[in-house]
Amino acid sequence: MKFSLATVALVLALAGAQPADAQPFPRPPAAPDSRPDLVITQVDVSASRVVVGETFKYTVTAKNIGLLACNRFKMWLLFPSQTELARVDHDTNLDCDREVCTAPPWFLLLPQHSVTATYTVRAVTPGQQLTATAQVDPDNACRESSESNNNGTSPPVEIFRRPRLVMSLNRPLPAARARPGDRGPTTQIFPVTIKNEGEGPARSVVLAIADANWSNAPTVVSAHIGELVASTHAPPPPLEINCQMSSDGRRTTALCPFNEPLLPQKSLQLKVRFISCPRPGGSVFTSTLSVAAPDDITPSNHSVSLHAACGL
Repeated sequence: MKFSLATVALVLALAGAQPADAQPFPRPPAAPDSRPDLVITQVDVSASRVVVGETFKYTVTAKNIGLLACNRFKMWLLFPSQTELARVDHDTNLDCDREVCTAPPWFLLLPQHSVTATYTVRAVTPGQQLTATAQVDPDNACRESSESNNNGTSPPVEIFRRPRLVMSLNRPLPAARARPGDRGPTTQIFPVTIKNEGEGPARSVVLAIADANWSNAPTVVSAHIGELVASTHAPPPPLEINCQMSSDGRRTTALCPFNEPLLPQKSLQLKVRFISCPRPGGSVFTSTLSVAAPDDITPSNHSVSLHAACGL
């Protein structure tokens, strides 16, 4: 069959002709990835601050967010070197040997299902900002749709040692007598020692002085860290003292913070002075000194009483 040149030209023109606004034929959507996908959804920790010797827990959860089941995978936790593993509690579908848990061949982790293991560890040495890292399917036992989401990190933990502050009253210094004709001492100096007998440093130490009489409230006249020295010897460099006074109408309280940390087996030496005896005539004035610091082990010897006698 023969076609004329005009017919051929018409057919080619019709085949190539498209409207100006013509859209390409839409492609069919890609088929979803039907492989499994294991992710760490939780690495929780039971405490943010832990004392050396105590235990705390990490809870690790892995989930299959893919479209196919998976088995024979492993899940483990790399915990801080400042801790040691005490025990592992886990789902019945896992076999755990210390920090490594394995899914047995007969167990299938179905899509949208999870497994959980809880690791109890003991704090051994101090450390700050300590984190644990969990990982699921590190050996790629399951061919996953994504291999970049198998890790998880816990919130940070601080492991520390606690201080133990002990306050004691030393022998008062000789009283400064009043002028002839007056009665009672004008001032009385009381040396006070605060010792840290714990294993950790005491930070943000606060001395509280409570007194029933505003005009006779004791004041801290000197403070240094070191041993108690005789009055004839020069003490170590003094610490800055900045006490804040307050009163509720019945009792006066002075709060004296010390910014210098008190290390284990070190002592804070104070000299506390009663100001002039307000009412000479045989009265005895009593003030109570107490000490506190964060994380301090609270014994019964955190306070002492000062007794200043007038009219002697």
